[in-house]
Amino acid sequence: MISTNDSLRRATGRPVAIRVRGPRSAGLAPIRKAFATVTAVVLLALAATTLAALAALFSADYRRTRDARTDAQLRQLLIAGAGDVSEKARAWPEKPPEARWDVAVPESLAGNGARVTNEVAGDNQTVEVHVTADYLGRTAKQTLSYRRGNDRWTLTDASLDPAPR
Repeated sequence: MISTNDSLRRATGRPVAIRVRGPRSAGLAPIRKAFATVTAVVLLALAATTLAALAALFSADYRRTRDARTDAQLRQLLIAGAGDVSEKARAWPEKPPEARWDVAVPESLAGNGARVTNEVAGDNQTVEVHVTADYLGRTAKQTLSYRRGNDRWTLTDASLDPAPR
């Protein structure tokens, strides 16, 4: 705040400005600086928290996408195993022998650890085949049930085994 002093004006012939102490020089400036600093720190912390949350979301989304692709391939391998069992079931005798065999998989999948194994167990009337598919370190299993009737084996049930936790 600036005011002019009339007595000094008369003596010098020109207006003279006199400074009056305002709120800034009265000690309020440090409070405003502290508020600005605290606000800046809070905003930086908020931005850092937001970035960390976004990184966690992107990471989870990446894992979910990768696992979905692996699960789809595992389902395809189980289908291939079931198809192989259906072909072999046509040639089974009245009591099929208990057996275990690997199903051929393409080299491109075998290079990533893909493997399909079929295992037969049963009696004269019913047979259960356990199909196991492995791919990229994950495993999926299904059980196929066959029943003997009219001199042939017929698929009666197919169920996915629960995934290990």
